[in-house]
Amino acid sequence: MGTLRAASYDHSVEGYVSVIKSTELYLDGQRYFIAPNVKFTLYTDYGRTIARKEILDLRKIERARIFIKDSKVYHVTVLKMDQ
Repeated sequence: MGTLRAASYDHSVEGYVSVIKSTELYLDGQRYFIAPNVKFTLYTDYGRTIARKEILDLRKIERARIFIKDSKVYHVTVLKMDQ
């Protein structure tokens, strides 16, 4: 029962995204599954939304904050892009 509760808990994690695909991403070596309706935003004063394709084309992000609910990433905020 404790596992079910933890799985549905909202939390966020920050780190280096070394791999990002349409179904999963790796943040600091840990794999996270991506929800089908994930939202990507750029960390700015107004939180500009980024197209999913644009993020997937990057393939890695220098620093990001991911928000997890029900064991899936539902929001990714890009803090710093790898140039």
